[in-house]
This record gives sequence, structure tokens and C-alpha cells, in this order.
Amino acid sequence: MEIEPSGAQPTELGARAVEHLLHRRIEGRDRKVVGELTHWSYGIAWGALGIALRRLTRRVGLGGPGWPLAAHVALLLSSELVALPALGILPPLHRWGRIQLATFALNDALYALGAELAYEALERRG
Repeated sequence: MEIEPSGAQPTELGARAVEHLLHRRIEGRDRKVVGELTHWSYGIAWGALGIALRRLTRRVGLGGPGWPLAAHVALLLSSELVALPALGILPPLHRWGRIQLATFALNDALYALGAELAYEALERRG
């Protein structure tokens, strides 16, 4: 189970993001469903970006899994560290402790690594 710096689970953060964007409160079972859909959609979208980065870095001759993985982590982390606090979903970065920030960064790095390894395995299968 993932826990974000606010102490909330990712599905709760997804529900908060949708509430913020729609200016509408989501309650009960709908909150859990919206949170799950948002969380999974977000993850799939970032996974697709990882594939695009891998193809782009190959096309420009950077090759190897290191470049797309580093770019994927950098984009994912910088997006979340800017967007989520700006939406009021997470506290501003200056309120985070070092452990919270490191945990958040490690979570994103592991996600990007998992996506990269999955893509490599699928690519080998052909």
C-alpha cells in the first residue's frame, strides 16, 4: 500500500484532485470509485509516457534503458511535486520532511523502473 506525504492513500488523492478540478464534493462509494479510476488512469498515462520516452531516446541515438528511465522519473517527480501542491492536494514542499520527500521520490523511481522492466519484457516477447 502506498502512502503519500499527506498520509492519504493514492485513491484519496485522486478523489481530491477530481473534486478540486470539478469544484464538487464526491461522497461515499462514488469517492472510492472516482479515486481508483483516477489513480489507475494516472498510472497508465505515465506508463505510456515512459514508452514514448524510450522510443524517442532510441530514435535520437541515446539508447539503453538509463536515459528514458531517468527522464521518466524526472518528469513524473517534478510534475507531482509541482502539480499536487498547487492543487492543494498535498502540502507545499517546504512542509515536507526529508523522509517524506525521499519516500515519495523512491516510490516514483520504483514505478518508473517497474514500467521500464515490464516494457522490456514485452518487447523481448515480440
